[in-house]
Amino acid sequence: MTGTPQLTQFESAGDVATLTLNRPEAKNALSQEMLLEIEAHLLAVAEACQRSEGPRAVVLRGSSGIFAAGADIRQMAHAEDAALVAYLSLGQRVVALLKRLPLPTLCIAEGAALGGGLEFLLACDWALATPKTRFGLPEVKLGIMPGFGGTQRLAKRVGELRASELAMTGRIIDAGEALAIGLVLDVVEPADLEARIERLLAPLGLTSPAAVAATKRALAVAETCDIDRGLAFEAAEFASLIAGGKREGFQAFLEKRPPSFARTPGED
Repeated sequence: MTGTPQLTQFESAGDVATLTLNRPEAKNALSQEMLLEIEAHLLAVAEACQRSEGPRAVVLRGSSGIFAAGADIRQMAHAEDAALVAYLSLGQRVVALLKRLPLPTLCIAEGAALGGGLEFLLACDWALATPKTRFGLPEVKLGIMPGFGGTQRLAKRVGELRASELAMTGRIIDAGEALAIGLVLDVVEPADLEARIERLLAPLGLTSPAAVAATKRALAVAETCDIDRGLAFEAAEFASLIAGGKREGFQAFLEKRPPSFARTPGED
């Protein structure tokens, strides 16, 4: 699948699909038009996950050495109230779609991940940063607040105490602090990024897409329910994997060979 390069670029090579924000003149600010393009690409990925050509991972990144400086403030400043509410709803919908994808998602945060950019990062399973990247939710300095899910997801990533400090002061942090508080997985020099991405995603080639999707669902449930209900959900997902009757992983282990899993969730 390859989207027409506009405000975003999309390409799928092998097991990895890459979605690139491509509005460098605005530091990849998330306009309404860009959000609609992102949504279309993510919907295509979600649909492909139900077919044999689905990728095993999605990488989200920005062009020209910057991920995203946030929402499109120029567009917001001239919008009517109803249009602002619609923009907010669109952003929440797209970020939620990214969060729900049944495969690992990786954000490459170069330069800046601010406001809406940080909220997109928080919807990804993993994030890598470069040493000069800056992170933050500066919306309160504009008289507004995070609106694409930042108030809900930041605390789950870094803890309530740190999240409240960052969201209510709008303080910008550097890559070292982002790593220390668990906002990103690793900080990598720009020249080493591609190799680090490859090392991180390479093991997915030996995993079951169905098992990865089930694991991701169970991790999501853990964010919203108590341990007993979480364990029950985990057990049910485990049972559904076994009930398929295709035990390629077990057989490959016994035969001392690499497994050959189907790319479509539910067909291992």
